[in-house]
Amino acid sequence: MEDFGKTKARGNGGKVFNESYSKERLDAIKRLVSNFYEQGRKKRYSISVDGELIVACTNDPTNFDEYLDYIEPHTENVEVRLYFGDSPNSNRYIFHLKEASLDGIKNKSEDVEGRISSALERQSLETEVITLRKKVKKLKRKLQDAEDQLGDKQVDVKELLSQGMQLYGQFNSKAPANPIHGIPQAEVEIEAELSETDKFYQELKEQYGEEKLESAIKTWEVFAKYPELRQDFYSIVNQKINQNGKV
Repeated sequence: MEDFGKTKARGNGGKVFNESYSKERLDAIKRLVSNFYEQGRKKRYSISVDGELIVACTNDPTNFDEYLDYIEPHTENVEVRLYFGDSPNSNRYIFHLKEASLDGIKNKSEDVEGRISSALERQSLETEVITLRKKVKKLKRKLQDAEDQLGDKQVDVKELLSQGMQLYGQFNSKAPANPIHGIPQAEVEIEAELSETDKFYQELKEQYGEEKLESAIKTWEVFAKYPELRQDFYSIVNQKINQNGKV
C-alpha cells in the first residue's frame, strides 16, 4: 500500500471537517464522486483508516467501499480526501467512530477559542487603561496650566475683603465730616443692614472657617476665568463621592 504519511507531507491547502462516523455521509460523498465520473469529469479522492491509506488517489468510484473491509472494533477514524482538480490540495473529512476521539478534538478546539477570547479581552482592557491614562495626563496638564496662570495673576482676596469691610464700616458708622456750626457733634452709630450676599458670606465663614473659604474663592476665581475646567472638576468630585461616600 502507498504510505499515507508521504501523501500527507505534500501539503494541503483545504479545510478539515471532523464529525461522527456515518455510513450515510460517506455514501453521499461516494455519490458525489460517481456523478462527476458519469459526466466524464474528474473528482479525485482517497480514503484512509486510522492513518493507513486504503484507497489510493483515484477518480473511480468503484473502489470507494474498500475502506469497509478495514473497519475493526478498535478503529478510531475514517478519513476521505476530496482533491481540487489535479492539485495535491484537498478538503479532509474525518469521521470518528469513537466519541472519545471526537470529544478530544472538540475540547482542543474549545481550549483554543478560550485562549483567543481571553487574549482579546486582555487586549481590550489594556487599550482601555491606556486611554484612561491619556485622559488623566491631559487633565493634570490642564490643571497645572491653570495653576501656573493663577500664580501669575493671583489676587490677595483677604486684603480686598478687609479693605472693603473697612470702607463699608466708615460709611455707615461715622458722623458727618463737617458738623453744623453751633450744634455739638455727636457720635452717631448706624447699624449696617447686611445684604443677602453678606449674610451668605458670613454663614460660610462661620461654617468652614476663613482659611477654607478663602481657598474656595480662589478656586472659583479660576473657574470664572477658565469655565472649561468645571466639568473636569465635577467629574473628579463625583468619582470621589462615589468611592468614599463623601468628598
